[in-house]
Amino acid sequence: EEARHILSELHPQTSNDPETLGLWGAIHKRLWELDSKPEDLDESIRSYGKGFYLKDDHYNGINYAFMLNVRASVAAAGPEAIADFVWAERVRRRVIELCEERLAAGVKDDEGKVDHEQLFWLRATLIEALAGAGQSDRAESLKDEALKEAPENWMAGSLQDQLETLTKLLATSPY
Repeated sequence: EEARHILSELHPQTSNDPETLGLWGAIHKRLWELDSKPEDLDESIRSYGKGFYLKDDHYNGINYAFMLNVRASVAAAGPEAIADFVWAERVRRRVIELCEERLAAGVKDDEGKVDHEQLFWLRATLIEALAGAGQSDRAESLKDEALKEAPENWMAGSLQDQLETLTKLLATSPY
């Protein structure tokens, strides 16, 4: 709630700044996890979606896709659930392209050295996108290396937790 209050000064509902939108989406994602209020779920999706379309980035995109699957699982059936589920897969296909392009270009810090933290998160995003897009064999083949190279143990745990949750969401496919 405090984060929502602080960020509200940037007017995230009308902002065109992808970073602000990503933070606003993350706040509402956490609020949804705490209280399951539909308005938080919808605001998270709206924010991540807008940020994704403005910046065409993997961070907003992977979170947008994930939250679409959350909403599809809550709807359980019907055209709305199907639409969210299908749209999540479409977004993931674009996220895969974005991640592969960035990985091919190299992930460097300001000094030209490999940025191991950013490299991990980029790989984690690619793995999640692949898993969500039905390419689980490829996701699994990349996961072991990413987990071994995680700069911090909590980062590997975060990826594992996200993949477990995603697996449960995908198991409730509306079609």
